[in-house]
Amino acid sequence: MIKTIIKISSSFFLFTVVNVSAQNVGIGTSTPRFPLSFSTSLGQKIGLWDDLNANGYNYGIGIQSGLLQFHTDYSFSDVLIGYGKSSGFTENFRFKGNGNVGIGTSDPQFLLDVNGQIKLRNDGNLSIPQGILFNAGAFPFPVAMLGMRSDLTWGLMSGSGNWGLNYSYLYGGLGVNCEPTSPLMFPSVLGKKISLYPGATGDVGFGVSGNRLQIFSDNPNADIAIGKDVNGTFTENFTIKPNGALAVSGNTGTTGQYLMSNGPSAPPEWKTLTSNLPEKILNTQRVTVLSSNNFPEFIPGLTKQYNMPAAGKVMVSFEVEVETVVCSFCGISTYEIWIDDKSGSPKMIFKDYLENGSRKFTSGKILMDVPAGTNYCDLLIKRVSGPSIIVGAVDQVQRNNYMIFEIID
Repeated sequence: MIKTIIKISSSFFLFTVVNVSAQNVGIGTSTPRFPLSFSTSLGQKIGLWDDLNANGYNYGIGIQSGLLQFHTDYSFSDVLIGYGKSSGFTENFRFKGNGNVGIGTSDPQFLLDVNGQIKLRNDGNLSIPQGILFNAGAFPFPVAMLGMRSDLTWGLMSGSGNWGLNYSYLYGGLGVNCEPTSPLMFPSVLGKKISLYPGATGDVGFGVSGNRLQIFSDNPNADIAIGKDVNGTFTENFTIKPNGALAVSGNTGTTGQYLMSNGPSAPPEWKTLTSNLPEKILNTQRVTVLSSNNFPEFIPGLTKQYNMPAAGKVMVSFEVEVETVVCSFCGISTYEIWIDDKSGSPKMIFKDYLENGSRKFTSGKILMDVPAGTNYCDLLIKRVSGPSIIVGAVDQVQRNNYMIFEIID
């Protein structure tokens, strides 16, 4: 092997060995193995910029035991990687002298500061999922990982391998200990699901047992209230007391009262039942309403006078048998059921029709608001059109006309 050895005065502090056949250059070594080789001694190898002080710092490359060093001169100097040229340089990422690394930012404020998106990949083997691992200084192993649970679900996995919190890209939902298929999902196991407030003896929250949704408070003295929030102020509508009692707008009512709906425009209220047993009034008579009569006629026996200690409601149910007088050239008979409470004109409450020469039972009910004091309730029938009609059962023993009268409030 032909070697050319060039020795330059020590005042130039340079010793160069050129391997002519291999075109290798050695600095500090006479046996260079690479195009540019340095001696095997540790320390500074290349100085790119020097402050010319004997003990000064510089920009360069050095070697220590098991360590390759790229360095600037001081902690306020940075290392940049990018493209272009020195006078027209475009930065891709930066190593700050204080140890912070910036990608897409020239002023990283954290150990890793990224301006933009980070994509984590793997080879498709989700048994070793890609993600970011976390651990505290006291533990030598990761205690959590944020990463991909499946192709379309990312989540937070504990150090024991349990995926506790999961988000589905496909369904847009959050799953607790499960992959979600709805906006918020829990695994299909029974038990406590949500704890809103951990108390000293129990929790406030939600749970599921066999065929039962559970809403629970934390102690034997705690209520469960349903209401509305207006500007940060809670207004109670319903409350379930610890003993199972129900409060409406803060009122639990008194013994024997019942809860009555007041329709969609008013809250329900507690009422006292005036009569527990309805009264059934029977009619054993028949009455014929002639075709010439166009006014309501009383149905014999279906009348009631009663006293109300306070304003309330009365339920009236009825059933009457109606038949037409046979008429060869007559059409359908139309008739109406009316109620007269003697507070004014009778009120029509039901309308029906009957084929010529046939009979049928007509039934219905009405809930009436009545004032305090003496009240009346009479049932009437009015023929509207067609031939005469007869009111009353054919066989009085088997079936009677009746009116069921019940004070419910």
